[in-house]
Amino acid sequence: MGLNWRSAKSIVRDILLVMDQVSINRSIKRAVLESLRENREVVRDLLAEVLEDVALMNAIREGEKSKPVKRSVVLKALSRRK
Repeated sequence: MGLNWRSAKSIVRDILLVMDQVSINRSIKRAVLESLRENREVVRDLLAEVLEDVALMNAIREGEKSKPVKRSVVLKALSRRK
């Protein structure tokens, strides 16, 4: 079975699509990197927020595993930390 014009045209079209996708991916990567470099403070704040959320999530999970504690015990522990 030989290669006909339609199948050759289809192969070329597929190659061009892949090349376009690679080009688009490179452009997106460049844009993201440039944005990260230009907005370091925003990225830093975003990462701090994410870390706080993760820490809070972990604390909630730990709290769900532990036994209930009276409010007075919690307030007493908090007042000692000052």
